[in-house]
Amino acid sequence: MLAPYMHSKMQSTPTPRFVEESFDIPTFTHLSDAEQFLARIAGLVSSGSLDIQTGLELSTLTKNWIDAQYAREELAIKQYNAGSTEHEQTIRIEGGLPALPGTNITMPVLDGYATNGHAALEPPTPAVPQFESSQSESVNPNDSTNGQGST
Repeated sequence: MLAPYMHSKMQSTPTPRFVEESFDIPTFTHLSDAEQFLARIAGLVSSGSLDIQTGLELSTLTKNWIDAQYAREELAIKQYNAGSTEHEQTIRIEGGLPALPGTNITMPVLDGYATNGHAALEPPTPAVPQFESSQSESVNPNDSTNGQGST
């Protein structure tokens, strides 16, 4: 058994492929470079120098690069026709969804002021008034009663 901290489980690693004839993959600078490479891939697959799956993957990557270049050119043409190349583009979002039902909540008004509900109710006034204790009737905390009066 291999140590898992040294050897991965190889789940995310693609299986290696053997290519009989190595060839250079150019860095594309122009559309013509990519189109020539597509023709070269087709020739290598038809001669058997390159397997079909690898040829398909390389041609898909090349085709995606070509599509991206065409999309960039199309966007530049649209910007030129719209006249947006001379000034900054402003995007305005208008409209939207209507207000959800039940979300219009009217808060109470107390004394002419709108409140948020926190100060809506004051604490009630005590029913029994508080008496001030006189100093002559001071109680010693060590004195205890049994609820019957004095001990």
